[in-house]
Amino acid sequence: QPEAEPIVILEVNELEMLKKFLSYFATGGYNQIVGYNVGFDVRFIFARALYWRLPCKEFLDAELYDVMQIMAQVKEEFVFKAQPGGKLQGWSKTLLGIIQKETEEDQLTAYKLKNYDLVIEFNKTHVEETFILWTLIQLVKGNYYSGEVFGSPPGSPAFIYTNGIIKTGMT
Repeated sequence: QPEAEPIVILEVNELEMLKKFLSYFATGGYNQIVGYNVGFDVRFIFARALYWRLPCKEFLDAELYDVMQIMAQVKEEFVFKAQPGGKLQGWSKTLLGIIQKETEEDQLTAYKLKNYDLVIEFNKTHVEETFILWTLIQLVKGNYYSGEVFGSPPGSPAFIYTNGIIKTGMT
């Protein structure tokens, strides 16, 4: 709504600020996000919604209108431009509070030394973390995956989703 007065949503508490913004967006009937390099902003809000376990279906469903993309591609529709998305270990630490003991280099060394148990455990952990991230993505998209329990970093909400009910508490 270009003719509307700008609205500032500012809170000291990030969780409360994000809740207010997402509520404002959802109830305002918005279906388009316009900005310069808006993919950065959408990724940032998406990552914080994952961290705080906040559904934001309306925000994620909105069409992106990225002026930077238009200037680079001479197209109005949003075309994904590959940007660094971070490693699984980084997202696992930030969103799940999981700090991996072994690195990818450790895994390669273990493989060369035929320590296959370590390689299997390393990859099993990656699959589990990927699944948890996928379920968090489903949560913020409003597509809940029934029956899963999600761990959380300290200070963020933990939740259990079962049969259409989300129970939350702070970790």
